[in-house]
Formats: sequence, structure tokens, C-alpha cells
Amino acid sequence: MKAVVVFSGGVDSVCAASFLKKKYELYGITFAYG
Repeated sequence: MKAVVVFSGGVDSVCAASFLKKKYELYGITFAYG
């Protein structure tokens, strides 16, 4: 199964990706805004 992860650069998105990578093929998206 595949999933998209939105990375904010914070610890929570990294922890969520680490947890989900066991079950999913992950694709990450980051946003540069400001």
C-alpha cells in the first residue's frame, strides 16, 4: 500500500513517517512558504 506524508520539518511528522513506514510505501511532500 502507498501513502503520502506531508513533512512540516517538526518531530511529529518524522515520528509519524517512522511509524507508517513499516506498513506503507511512503512518498513525502514538503512545502517552502514564507
